[in-house]
Amino acid sequence: MAPWRGTHTCPDCNKTFTQKISLSVHRMFKHGAPRRYRCPQCTYQAPTKEYLKRHMRVHTNERQYVCPHCGKGLKTAESYRNHLVIHTGEGRFVCPVCHKAYNHKGAYHDHLRTHRPRRDYACDYCGAAFKAYKHVARHIRAVHLNEKSFVWCATCAVPDT
Repeated sequence: MAPWRGTHTCPDCNKTFTQKISLSVHRMFKHGAPRRYRCPQCTYQAPTKEYLKRHMRVHTNERQYVCPHCGKGLKTAESYRNHLVIHTGEGRFVCPVCHKAYNHKGAYHDHLRTHRPRRDYACDYCGAAFKAYKHVARHIRAVHLNEKSFVWCATCAVPDT
């Protein structure tokens, strides 16, 4: 066998690799990593120990990242960066109408809907109309089910659970 020919074969696509680590990286990014590390507190399964360690923070009240602007504590570096956009106005996606910035494409698209006149989502209980389904769900919980389990953040006007 030629020295450049791989001896480690991917069981999913038969591509060969010269190093086992290369096969592992390939499988993780091309076919989804095998989920070998199980959370002892829920059904989550992680591909690496590091992912499991990061996930375990959801089961604690540990808030490692604290916003210097409002003091809000956040569990991950990603959620911290996304939160800072509220104060700095600097994000990857910027609304062409009001210039509000977002780091998540989904949140950006949700926001764009606020500039449309249409309210496509209605409450089944009272008929109140909203521009996003998540607002209907929040309305039903707060008004019709009298669920007051969330507190509003005064800075960003988002429920803080």
